[in-house]
Amino acid sequence: MANNSAAIARIGDIDSQFSHVAIVAEGIDGRPVMVEALIEDGAVVTPLEKALAHGIGRAILFRHRDRALAREAAALIRDHVLRTRESPSQRVLYDFTMQPEGYGELYCAKLVRLAYSMASTGEIRLPTYATLLDMRNRDFIERIGVSTIATFAPGDLELEPDFDVVAEWHDYRVTSELRLKDMIMTKLFEWMERHDYRFRPNLLIRLVACGGRLMAHLPDSLQEALRDRIGKVPPNMGPRAIAAVAMLHKTAEVLYARLAELEGDMIRKAGRQLHPRQVLDELELMRLELGRRIGYLIQRKA
Repeated sequence: MANNSAAIARIGDIDSQFSHVAIVAEGIDGRPVMVEALIEDGAVVTPLEKALAHGIGRAILFRHRDRALAREAAALIRDHVLRTRESPSQRVLYDFTMQPEGYGELYCAKLVRLAYSMASTGEIRLPTYATLLDMRNRDFIERIGVSTIATFAPGDLELEPDFDVVAEWHDYRVTSELRLKDMIMTKLFEWMERHDYRFRPNLLIRLVACGGRLMAHLPDSLQEALRDRIGKVPPNMGPRAIAAVAMLHKTAEVLYARLAELEGDMIRKAGRQLHPRQVLDELELMRLELGRRIGYLIQRKA
């Protein structure tokens, strides 16, 4: 449900609604667990019910057609991550580069790639069809640490020929919010690319970034206690990336508030939500109205 999740789903050359991917495995006690790589925690093994409570609006369960291979991949990655959690020095941190090669650090899709590589002794190298990050204006993605052109994105699993859809779930109470946030990100990235908008931090954002870096060095127990109130920052997330995520969120929130108000008016008057074309048109009108400054996005002078 977060703005940064919508950004992950929409940052590549092919739009998706999915910002995260993980492996469901059998836990040591026989109960299902989620093996995943999270920005704030790195690679973790989480009880399934806890993982599914992370504010999810839509989920799809995929399964590899070779069920023995799927079980092996799940068991291997579960054991690998559990070993890395035995001491803080062994933990696998989140990989902000989004480079699919090398497994010293993992982002969510790379964890899945590693699992199937281990289970197939390197024969399976996901994805079959990579997401491209070949935009001209790379200001934002470089701020958050991305350093690749081709990556394995969560949405790429929808195109994997050896994986079948087993089940799909929607929370229709939040469908409208997800849709509006997705389209906001589509437009923000379009404006960066077509009109050369770039994020520019002010003093408040710089203070947020410095505070985030201080948070990253607090003991784990204290960070967990503060997680619900102010979030958690991974130790390998630099101030520039913290600032970029904060600016993206603040900019998107202003646009979302205006869209939500328009959609509420449409529902009261016509009994229906805004059509996607109407949402995109309204966002473009906002850009023209706001001009060179849209939240923390500033258009460079020609």
